[in-house]
Amino acid sequence: MPPPRPLVFEGLDSINKLCEHIHNSGIKTLLVVTSPEIVELGLLKLTLQSLSELGVKHHVYTDIPPNSPISSVKKGIEFYHSRHCESILAFGGGSVIDAAKAMVLQIGSGKPIEKLVGLFKGRRAIPFFVVPTTAGTGSEITSIAVVTRDKTHEKVFIVDHKALPLAVALTAEPMLGLPPHITADTGMDALTHAIEAYVSKINSPSSMQDAEQAIQIIFKHLEPVFQDGRNAKARSQMAKASYLAGDAFNRLGLGFAHAISHQLTAMYGVPHGRANAIVLPRVLKASMPKVSPSLAKLARLIGESRDASSEEALAHLFISRIEHLSASLQIPRGLPEILDTDIPRIARRAHKEAIWNYPVAKLLSVMECRKILKEIQNATTP
Repeated sequence: MPPPRPLVFEGLDSINKLCEHIHNSGIKTLLVVTSPEIVELGLLKLTLQSLSELGVKHHVYTDIPPNSPISSVKKGIEFYHSRHCESILAFGGGSVIDAAKAMVLQIGSGKPIEKLVGLFKGRRAIPFFVVPTTAGTGSEITSIAVVTRDKTHEKVFIVDHKALPLAVALTAEPMLGLPPHITADTGMDALTHAIEAYVSKINSPSSMQDAEQAIQIIFKHLEPVFQDGRNAKARSQMAKASYLAGDAFNRLGLGFAHAISHQLTAMYGVPHGRANAIVLPRVLKASMPKVSPSLAKLARLIGESRDASSEEALAHLFISRIEHLSASLQIPRGLPEILDTDIPRIARRAHKEAIWNYPVAKLLSVMECRKILKEIQNATTP
């Protein structure tokens, strides 16, 4: 059975509408989970003002570093209980939303986070709402929460439809001030979601249409919003693309690009979307010819059918467009910080993640993963 979709409010007044929905749901005391940067930038002010005017008491928890450490999630749960809250609103990017998902599932299920790692281990979740502040992770529409073990820095996955929010506000407003590098990284994350979903072995026409629409939007609007971060129209379009891509991969799955990039983020602190952008073209090349038909369709979709003598040529044209987009966003081609001694471990972990979790079109070997990592280590940016 497919996961449920949340109620979505769009447009400039969407946050107020979400706050009204929270109030109308009978919630009296709300925990707002966010990051210190969002508070410092003043992005929460209008939301908190709207909640106050509606009579919804609220507390703000900000101790969520990047990559959602389990210890921060547990502190947030203690904070929630100490303030006698009834519900959670996540206001932030992927790390904030994932941390909040882990919180709502643990609080609702009465089980420690460690017991929730894996597939569908929660009993229930408390009411949960989201305002995403980046256009990339799609975490507002996915059943997955990625959290990090504090000691090993290993990323672990909690997968449960019960952690999906009841309602989401999609708006450009909190994204207008994002710096270019975050715009680039998160936008390429969304593109990777859509492409990996599209080339997976699962066939769902409606979800594949979502992926196609997301890919078209990203190729049209990501570079303009990178150049002008206050382009509200392009920001709104990217928020929509992120949501569509998230919904697509929630139903169709991911692939080896994510499996490898998760390890790079955990071990070296590389932003997740940037790691995806660097890894994705190499994984697609290594997955030929299994992915050629799908990539050829995507090439035609974005108008890249010129001078292509075959389906495989079209597929390579599409991969070239990904590489060109990354370069225009000033994303490096490689990661020289990868250590030779780490490559075998990264490859093994990535291989295990992919074969256990993702319906990949081509099952790469551990040696193929090691080859990709070596290429990334040795690549230089012109």
